[in-house]
Amino acid sequence: MQQVQSRQKTLRAVLPHAPRVHDYADYRTFLKDWLTHAKKFRRISLKKFSDRAGLKSHTLPGMILRGDRRLTTDLAHAFGKAMELSARDLTYFEKLVRFQEARTQSEKIAQYISLASQKSAISNSAFKRVADYARYYSDWHVTAIRELAYLPGFKANPEWIQKKLKNTITIAQANEALATLQELKLIEAQADGTLRAGPGSIDHPSEGPNYVLRNYHVKILERAREAALNEPVEQRTLSALTLPVSEAQYAKIQERLEEFRKEICLSVSQDSNPADRVVTISMQLLSLTDSTDSPLLENSQ
Repeated sequence: MQQVQSRQKTLRAVLPHAPRVHDYADYRTFLKDWLTHAKKFRRISLKKFSDRAGLKSHTLPGMILRGDRRLTTDLAHAFGKAMELSARDLTYFEKLVRFQEARTQSEKIAQYISLASQKSAISNSAFKRVADYARYYSDWHVTAIRELAYLPGFKANPEWIQKKLKNTITIAQANEALATLQELKLIEAQADGTLRAGPGSIDHPSEGPNYVLRNYHVKILERAREAALNEPVEQRTLSALTLPVSEAQYAKIQERLEEFRKEICLSVSQDSNPADRVVTISMQLLSLTDSTDSPLLENSQ
């Protein structure tokens, strides 16, 4: 044991400027930089690193670095120990791995928020912007409750919100959404003690992960499915067209939909009547066929 402790102390002493895991948002990039640094200053090869991590295969680290293999939670812990990460750094590294290796959109968002909850991540403003973005668009009811807070008579009461949203969410979901919105300053306490929509806003970061919006659209579609199956036609409008179109017409439809979306936003902002409900307008334009095998394309070749 004394010999092992001595070896560990020596390793830390000769790698004082090793890459810091908290500076990374990609665990493979961190591993590559750490191993390059360790090889240069301590001559730690992939074989030696594998031995330190207790791996049976010396080729596994290389496969993981190339993206040929996933890094499991157990392996992430072993890799962290081999790099002698502190408890704080090891926690961050393991969360980073779980985030990148998440298999579903919902799991990925949850892991990202967990990762961003660490102080070191929060100090990174870009990281925080994306985390806030992910929390706000985590589900349809979060955005709906924020808009609900603009209505006269809004009550920051989970039971009231649940009923107002047609009992489509749980009390726990209402509570969690209220907490999220307050933390993001999207609802805030008024002088009379009530909660109303606040002045805060959510940036749409250019570096934001697209899986956040993909997941949000899926949640909206799930809510639309519920409405189609369970709600009276007076409370919903559903319409669908299936048409053969050209590539030029497809692009034109995309432009028209974007114009229509802007027109709706402008019309709502200019309405002098008090709002009395919250609605969602979801537009989908789906290409149902693969255009690469189009006869027109074949004839033009």
